[in-house]
Amino acid sequence: MSLAVVGAVSVAMFGSTADWSVILAWLASGALVFHRPTELAFARHVLKLRRPPAEERARLEPLWREVTARAGVEADTYELVIENSTDLNAMAAAGHVVGVTTYALNRIPSGNLAAVLAHELGHHTGGHAWAGLLGHRHSLPGRIAWAVTRGLARVALAVARAF
Repeated sequence: MSLAVVGAVSVAMFGSTADWSVILAWLASGALVFHRPTELAFARHVLKLRRPPAEERARLEPLWREVTARAGVEADTYELVIENSTDLNAMAAAGHVVGVTTYALNRIPSGNLAAVLAHELGHHTGGHAWAGLLGHRHSLPGRIAWAVTRGLARVALAVARAF
């Protein structure tokens, strides 16, 4: 569906000459989903996550190494990040990002934090993080088209009410 929306919008905006280039650009941009620096940029700029400084890393690293060793996964495959938040939460984002909130990092006992990290690792090893990321990317054109359609309908209703 996302490809159909991108194709329809490109034909409407650029005519039949540019529609293939826009469609090919949309398809090629999908490769960025699997590009590690792009994942980290997404985590930093869109999700507002940050890399932990040395003191936070000193708490996280030993727990992460233990969790990944028990799971038989290379610890360096994933990037540990922090979300500045007073909520108790954690996330498996993009394809290789595991994050915890500052509250989780500073307030819960090490054994519980290790369990949280193991849970997030399970999302990655189970493919849930990739599925969510790809689902979000592929639904984006449809969500944008729906938002534009709703906006145009509101304008049309406002104009109709005025007359």
